[in-house]
Amino acid sequence: MIKDPVIAVVVAYHPKAGEFEASVKSLLQNFKEIVVVWNGPHPLKTPTCLKDKRIHLLDMKGNVGLARALNGGIDKAFQLGAAWVYLSDQDSLLPRDFKSLAIKYSQHIPKPYKVAAIGPVYFNQVTKEVGRIIRTEFLRRGRAKPNINESYIETDYLITSGSFISKAAFNDIGPMREELFIDLIDVEWGLRAKSRGYKSFVLPKAMLDHKLGNDKFKIFGMVFPIHSPLRIYYYFRNSIHLYGKDYISLNWTLIDLVRNIFRFFFYVILIKPRIQYLKMALLGIYHGFFERMGKLKNS
Repeated sequence: MIKDPVIAVVVAYHPKAGEFEASVKSLLQNFKEIVVVWNGPHPLKTPTCLKDKRIHLLDMKGNVGLARALNGGIDKAFQLGAAWVYLSDQDSLLPRDFKSLAIKYSQHIPKPYKVAAIGPVYFNQVTKEVGRIIRTEFLRRGRAKPNINESYIETDYLITSGSFISKAAFNDIGPMREELFIDLIDVEWGLRAKSRGYKSFVLPKAMLDHKLGNDKFKIFGMVFPIHSPLRIYYYFRNSIHLYGKDYISLNWTLIDLVRNIFRFFFYVILIKPRIQYLKMALLGIYHGFFERMGKLKNS
């Protein structure tokens, strides 16, 4: 299913030097070419690790948001001749055989399927847990552990980091929604693809190390990744924005609305600074209702 040439696209935003260098090195061990989208401070002082001739540097001249940065990097990769793109975060680490395993096991996916995206299982270095398979059923969102004995498992959507997307699928489904800026970009794209008859798949036999969240919180034997107040703003705003889209099912909206109610009280009661989380969550809800999208001013 996945076919070469595959070009990796990684968006960099204030990366930590050591982590970023390790991530770029792991990408170069798997891919012949990489597009690095610099979405941070301008003017750019090119890090030493980006001077490899196989790296194509795209400077966005400031923070234009993850969605626009991804679209720019994907377009650049296709201009360079990619049939597929691999999307990566700036701190994700790939084993040496990652791409070859992904290509190998993706061939097990039946060819008649319209495939939106294919991706690995990820191990979250923050929570020390393996990512779940997301499948929405009637009034329920399943979050199952991946079965490593299976070659592929269907899922509603994939997180951005680790996704393989073909040029044909991207051109048909369309680009990432830039008004979202950050957060739920991958969810929206995956659900939009699903509404058009596409499927997304996880490959349990391929895995990468990833960081999801800034910290973790344990309660009742469960571990939750914790995000910054600013990210909570974008999450609430963007989720409410999506509720009004005709390709987002009522079932998904109702399930996510209930989860957002729990998410609201979780942050404002349990996570410090509580007042800051309360302010940003309420602002996100307000802006979501009144369609104030894009980058939050003065952030």
